[in-house]
Amino acid sequence: GNVNYKKCKIENEKDLILRYNSRKRTLKVSSKKPIIILNDYLGYKLEFSLIHFLTEYKGFGFDNRKVSYYGTTKFNILTQKKKFIKRRKKTYLGSILHFMRSLYTNSLKLNNFEFIKNGMIANPKSLIEIKLIDEIAYIKTKTDTLNIAYIKNKENIQSKIIIENRKFVIDKYGNYASNPQIIFSGEMGSQKTCKMLPLNYSITK
Repeated sequence: GNVNYKKCKIENEKDLILRYNSRKRTLKVSSKKPIIILNDYLGYKLEFSLIHFLTEYKGFGFDNRKVSYYGTTKFNILTQKKKFIKRRKKTYLGSILHFMRSLYTNSLKLNNFEFIKNGMIANPKSLIEIKLIDEIAYIKTKTDTLNIAYIKNKENIQSKIIIENRKFVIDKYGNYASNPQIIFSGEMGSQKTCKMLPLNYSITK
């Protein structure tokens, strides 16, 4: 997407503690205070309480790295100008949040998502099983890797999800959890903090 990443900045960088392990080639980041992120592109101010952040460098070059992080996020809406509402909608469509909610409601096709297998559109039932118990969707996948296409203005936007233990759960907001962590690549893999939306986000807001 064409997000201007310069419009997304950490306001309290001095609170970050960075530890690089040259033997393991890992970078750990921690912070005793919530990280304040000002997102001037979407009109949000985020307070991110970091629980875990680790970058593992697999080879040389920017792309040869695995980043895993999680924490709790509090969103403060700074503006409701039309321009920002439009940007939020654009960011939501085809996002991880949009995909997880579509999976939860069993409405992938309706939301322009398709599973791809061997270059062809695949029936979701041939790749995943969904059980809804007490408002939690339990997902079982029949393969470690899911290839996803999102159709946007006749454009086919590709993403890949790796689910190593073939199981994960989603709540009604689109929050998901898996152990070990789900790994996203392609378009969804590029959706970092600057494309983060609150879990109560809805297009009408």
